[in-house]
Amino acid sequence: MIRPDPGSPVERPAANAARACPDHAVPEPKKSVLMSELPPETAPSGAVDPTDEAAVTAAVDAALAAVENAKDLDELKEVRLAHAGEKSPLALGNRRIGTLDKAQKAVAG
Repeated sequence: MIRPDPGSPVERPAANAARACPDHAVPEPKKSVLMSELPPETAPSGAVDPTDEAAVTAAVDAALAAVENAKDLDELKEVRLAHAGEKSPLALGNRRIGTLDKAQKAVAG
């Protein structure tokens, strides 16, 4: 193996050289969207409406009941993910608070 002189620049292929082939179109990267950038009507399905006190209370009561009824650690883990995980109705509703106007934020807490 021949090693280049330490003082000389090393030619390296461009990072996207493999993608530069005209026969293979490279899709544009997807832009991530923050929850706060979405209008309230596009809330994820299953999200609790943070301005609906009855819905929030029902979701909390369901979570507490599920914790009480968990028979072992595996069930408790499933309950935690279902009721407090990133995609749980309460977590999604909490994220929705950022999309509300000031008056609605006061109602949502």
